[in-house]
Amino acid sequence: MSLTIYYIYDGSFTGLLSALYYALNDKEKDKNKNIYILKENTQITQDLFAEYKKIKPDEDLANQISKKIKSDILSNTLSKIYYVFLSELDGVENIIFDYLKISFKEGSQIDEMLSNKTVDKLNKIRNKVSKERHRMLGFLRFKKLNMGIYYAPMEPDYDILTLIAPHFTKRLGDQSWVIHDVKREKCALYNQEDLIYTIENIPADKLVEDKEEQEFKNLWKKYFDHVTIKERKNLKLQQQFLPKKYWKYLPEKE
Repeated sequence: MSLTIYYIYDGSFTGLLSALYYALNDKEKDKNKNIYILKENTQITQDLFAEYKKIKPDEDLANQISKKIKSDILSNTLSKIYYVFLSELDGVENIIFDYLKISFKEGSQIDEMLSNKTVDKLNKIRNKVSKERHRMLGFLRFKKLNMGIYYAPMEPDYDILTLIAPHFTKRLGDQSWVIHDVKREKCALYNQEDLIYTIENIPADKLVEDKEEQEFKNLWKKYFDHVTIKERKNLKLQQQFLPKKYWKYLPEKE
């Protein structure tokens, strides 16, 4: 009977890379082993004959596997699997694991293996996350709070906070702001110098709008109505480019 091992990580990207380090080395030593990677607290049917190994996030191991991925495969592969990790889809760890097993064998040719099911699956997930990142750069709306900072709430399908926040350090580098992923209760804070990520929730009493904010919202709505050509209004097409799920925090849709 072939041995089955489950590597269990804490849900962080460093934890995943640490688990991948052990899983790939184990698979290299014994190709008959059945190896899977699981996120902590994933509900599974326990296998009495399997081994379950809890992996602590280890920066050194994560750096070692990151360097190997960049040197032995392609320089953009690490970024690609990071996007896929942020999808938070069930079982995505094992898609990444399968993809890396193929990639270490095929090297830089991996990008040309588009008919391979694992490569195709990983590329499709990566593209969905990238598409939402691109959309959110345009859909994110900041409003001024009475404490003088700007606040932008969002509820994306994927965990894209770390993909979009660096963009706004350049675009709004002379302002202090908060981007709040309401769905995941995590924030990116910027004070015109440093960008910090936190999982601390923001008390509702701190989210009081500045007195001038409503005036700016009204001006923006007037502008939006003014540039709309009623005779050419096409709601179906509009929703194609601006899906309803993003309307909640758009002042022009209030």
